[in-house]
Amino acid sequence: EEVTPSGTVAPLYDASFPNENIGYVVGNSGTILKSQDGGKNWNTQNSGITTDLLGVEFLTTDFGFAVGRSGKILRTTDGGNTWVSKNSTTTILLSDIKILKDSSVWITGTNRLLFSSNAGEDWSQKGAFNNITAIDFSYSDTCIVFYDFGSKFSTTTDGGNTWLTKSLPSVIANE
Repeated sequence: EEVTPSGTVAPLYDASFPNENIGYVVGNSGTILKSQDGGKNWNTQNSGITTDLLGVEFLTTDFGFAVGRSGKILRTTDGGNTWVSKNSTTTILLSDIKILKDSSVWITGTNRLLFSSNAGEDWSQKGAFNNITAIDFSYSDTCIVFYDFGSKFSTTTDGGNTWLTKSLPSVIANE
């Protein structure tokens, strides 16, 4: 397996490849790198911040988000040539992003979910969960969240306005 140097010494935390050639990675001190050749070469993008970025997600090669510490949300609509800071209304650590085909966006953070129905222009809290471990969607209004280190999950079918919470059964390993 071939290892390609990124050209940075900053720790990198997440990657998003909207197609086989275009890819983005994020890391410490506002680091954003972009590849246009499937990860063989990487170029630094100007994030305009020094906050650590922990998550990145692109819906298309042009439209994407990066999130990180202190409630930082960055959005690009031009393939990362410019990154615009968006007001998350929080200062918590943000770590993961899901962009749906209708341009609604969900972001996981320390003990809560943020939601935008308008491509990241405005944000609202859509649930408070301890230690979120995973989130997934079947439609923009139907979501499942695993939390409390994977021991519980909640589902919504109305875009996060109401949640149904369940505990996962304990699994006993055979000896």
